[in-house]
Amino acid sequence: MSELTIVVAAFNRRHSLERCLRALLHAAYPGKVRLVISIDHCETNGPVRELAHQFVWPFGRKRVIAHEERLGLRNHIMKCGNLALRYGRILLLEDDLFVSPDYYNYALQAVQYYEHDKRIAGISLYAPRFNESAKLPFEPLQGRYDVYFGQLPTSWGQIWTASQWAAYKAWYDNADNLLHKQWDKEALPRCVARWPESSWKKYYAKYMIDENKVFVYPYVSHSTNFGDVGTHFRNRAHHFQVPLSNADKKQYVFDPYDRASVVYDASFENIGLGRLFERQMRSQLTIDLYGTKQASRYSRYVLTTKPLDYRILGKFDLTMKPLEENIRHSIPGNSIFLYDTTVPRPFAADSEPILLEQYFSWEKIKTRSQ
Repeated sequence: MSELTIVVAAFNRRHSLERCLRALLHAAYPGKVRLVISIDHCETNGPVRELAHQFVWPFGRKRVIAHEERLGLRNHIMKCGNLALRYGRILLLEDDLFVSPDYYNYALQAVQYYEHDKRIAGISLYAPRFNESAKLPFEPLQGRYDVYFGQLPTSWGQIWTASQWAAYKAWYDNADNLLHKQWDKEALPRCVARWPESSWKKYYAKYMIDENKVFVYPYVSHSTNFGDVGTHFRNRAHHFQVPLSNADKKQYVFDPYDRASVVYDASFENIGLGRLFERQMRSQLTIDLYGTKQASRYSRYVLTTKPLDYRILGKFDLTMKPLEENIRHSIPGNSIFLYDTTVPRPFAADSEPILLEQYFSWEKIKTRSQ
């Protein structure tokens, strides 16, 4: 199977849908490609339905689904996701997104590479530059590949195969997974747990954490978000705009997850930092450089920017970007701290940092840096 069906989810923003469809027209396609425009019901979205029906798609078949009842955003995305079960593979775009000219080429190569890996929950077109938990800029650690991995799903351009969506749907249809009163506090970053019930992404994030799955993210984005006023934006939001790829029919290089070099957890913390430390410390280490994790869930050793009343084993700077580079290169400073939470600071022998060389596995650092 070579085709990847494009699904555009729309509601009542005609100008958004028109802009999105225009971007699709300017992209490159290897052959016939199916387009589905799914429109949630609204008494005033006649112009949206008219645009969808009149739009000419010269690259293959076009289908318009105009739902007869109001679904709401979460249920609408569920309906769109179910199309993966019918078509085998879908690329889902919300109407306020814009794509790069090479987005379909990237998407097709990525899905062909990862579709049989059950640890992959989806593939992102979007390359985030904002940490939603910390409300701060985010820069991923650079690697030799065109992609990295993260344990938070994207809602701004994603690819699902039938098997990926079927696995999620089975989890979602199990009421115990959705109705557990404490699940948001136990598993999710606090900001994600506070997302409204209209957010499908909140549930997908819980699923990924429960099942230990990841999303594939590109370093250079193939979609960007205009943040038009809608269900989740009362005012137009520009801070989710990211630079788009200008690649032309590029051959992308993908990272096998078995040897994943860059992986972020749901709080945008680099899981791979643990590999820099010796095995005993690594197994008891919490990474919290953005300072968003709950202290009650810390392990014995904590690497964080938070001031804590525990013995300090090491101090690092924040000058290098991304943040974890200060750890990887052992840049001294007074912004990031490595704590031992078993020793309260007032009773520690001294407050000066211990030489970190005894904790690092330098051979691991050299290997991962090459």
